[in-house]
Amino acid sequence: MTQRKIDADEVLTVLRSTLEMALPQEYLKEWDLDAIVPETPMVTLALDSLALMVVIEEIETEFGVGIPVESVYAFTSVGDLVGYVLAS
Repeated sequence: MTQRKIDADEVLTVLRSTLEMALPQEYLKEWDLDAIVPETPMVTLALDSLALMVVIEEIETEFGVGIPVESVYAFTSVGDLVGYVLAS
């Protein structure tokens, strides 16, 4: 069985759609989710621990990867997360 090929855009799309589900609507009014790019610092997403875990669990499920908690908190940019998924 071959694994499907994923790319950075696909990971970003899942991240954006998951943020749309996980974050309060009033917060989303301040954000242009399409402006989230690999260079976006993770801290600017202002995710609390619950929202962060929702995002990570969705990415793990969608792409069949495991992301250890210690890795999640080491990501400084969205690109770090995307790179981890692509390398897994």
